[in-house]
Amino acid sequence: MRARASSRNARAGRNAVPTEDSDAPSRGNLRRGDPRASALACLLGVLEEGRSLRDALPAALFRLERKRDKALAQNLILGVLRWYERLSFVLAGLLSRPLRPRHRLIQICLLLGMYQIAYLRVPDHAAVAESVRLVPPELGWERGLVNALLRRFAGSAELLLAAADQRPSARYSHPGWLLKMFETDWPEDWQRMAEANNREPPLWIRANLNRVGSEAFRARLLRAGIDPRPLAGLAGALRIEEERDPTRIPGFAENDFSVQDAAAQHAAVFLGSRAGERVLDACAAPGGKTTHILELAPQAEVLALDIDEQGVSRLRGRLKRMGAACRALQADASNPSDWWDARPFDRILLDAPCSGTDVIRRHPDIKHLRRASDLPRIVRRQHALLEALWGTLAPGGTLLYATCSILKDENCRLVGEFVASRADALPTPVPVPGGAGWGRVSGPGWQVFPGEYDMDGFFFALLRKV
Repeated sequence: MRARASSRNARAGRNAVPTEDSDAPSRGNLRRGDPRASALACLLGVLEEGRSLRDALPAALFRLERKRDKALAQNLILGVLRWYERLSFVLAGLLSRPLRPRHRLIQICLLLGMYQIAYLRVPDHAAVAESVRLVPPELGWERGLVNALLRRFAGSAELLLAAADQRPSARYSHPGWLLKMFETDWPEDWQRMAEANNREPPLWIRANLNRVGSEAFRARLLRAGIDPRPLAGLAGALRIEEERDPTRIPGFAENDFSVQDAAAQHAAVFLGSRAGERVLDACAAPGGKTTHILELAPQAEVLALDIDEQGVSRLRGRLKRMGAACRALQADASNPSDWWDARPFDRILLDAPCSGTDVIRRHPDIKHLRRASDLPRIVRRQHALLEALWGTLAPGGTLLYATCSILKDENCRLVGEFVASRADALPTPVPVPGGAGWGRVSGPGWQVFPGEYDMDGFFFALLRKV
């Protein structure tokens, strides 16, 4: 956060929310090519309509033509979602009564202004004026409210935020129920996990070593002014700090690399597929792990499944671009009778659908879309997938169970219960590189915390069928 030491007086006193009966419109004063208007539209989609960033963000950025406008809009969207709990707590203290649900647009305009004042190098007067401009002109009292509250916040932002930080959900900007789950599962680590979730993630790429040599590709990037940072023990993994747009990295058009976080890159490595083996990628979209399996074992027979039609379409497009030979089907992996030919698999990757609590730093909308009540349903789905796929695994075969979750109910507890219920399921140590310095044993698996070595969080459990 940009430090604030201003002592100037606020120009407005404590503001009550008027009780006009007219509803605010569902969309603000939107103009094509305006990054703040695009950010407002996207945030309304997420916070009001429950849309995911995966769906809402591309549409918001499509409105914009200039790279700097796209960057600003994305910064505003991700920033407000990351710091929503903290800024909302402060906003509640500035109001004499809560904003009503119909005033969601006004709330988001206020949060956009507060974020710019507290976290960006935007002058106070500009942040206030631009936020007021987002409110439709016909909403006179709402424009006055936004103007007055933002001026008051600008005058004492540092003090207001420091006071808010006495409350853990505001300080770590996570819903209280989620922080409680973190603390219950990881009593010594939950605070640094929450802090890592609020940091901007780096760009990780995976060089396709079947197309480019590791050293030659790195030298090519260095000549372009990019100094890629490798990760010990993971061939092809490179962290990029100089460039956030992967399309501007040499080799993008030639498919010499894929964008994939380093933690996720370990999945194909831990699976250990070999030439001639029959391999199943059970929840494969959008295809990053599928293509990695094929890069490591080009002669393997790989079947990739996903239940989502659009996900399978993206998967097939990715396979085509990478020139990878693989059969891709839309199917529910938990119903093998619909897609399995009764030939057992030697290796199965089950990257199970999960709460996503290990990748909040990349997808801060998870903090707003996920509910505590979702977890039992998610765990039932994971258990059903594991039970069904185990029956398709050959004796002596290996199944890698993986999630991007930090919650033990989805990870070590679920796998531990599965192993205890089956005499033919043998946990096998995950082949983590010696001296890696990241991750820890968690029951029958291996847990990586978000932010370790600048990676996303992940859980892996390797099971052999005996």
